[in-house]
Amino acid sequence: MTRITIEEPSELVIHRLYKVSPEELLKAWAADGGQRQVFWTNGVLMLPFKMAMLLSAIVETDFINGKEHWQELFCADMEQFTKSIEVDEAHLKGTKMYITDASNLPLYCEVAAWLRMRYATDRIPITEQEKFPSNQM
Repeated sequence: MTRITIEEPSELVIHRLYKVSPEELLKAWAADGGQRQVFWTNGVLMLPFKMAMLLSAIVETDFINGKEHWQELFCADMEQFTKSIEVDEAHLKGTKMYITDASNLPLYCEVAAWLRMRYATDRIPITEQEKFPSNQM
């Protein structure tokens, strides 16, 4: 008999993270051709750009060892799940962005919880000094 296992990654590396509005996430999805899967979990809408393993032997080795890489993640607050959102971009008028409810997928639940915690405590720098700290001693 064949043994079948499901193994979630033990680590996720997000190389670029963008907190945007749902409308901006929709624009990012449309600008990329509207082919990527969009996920919703526990009040967070996510558009991950996963790194292709073909690009790097390191990424492939990491994946085999339980580390997944996402090149970019666009995330937005969206309290209620909806199956789709109509795209209002002129060149894609009438196209729908379909959303997958990933509430039963452990990785997406953990990412959503991490994002909610991160953005609940992060604050936007309010002064130029905070934005660009000097290297003075």
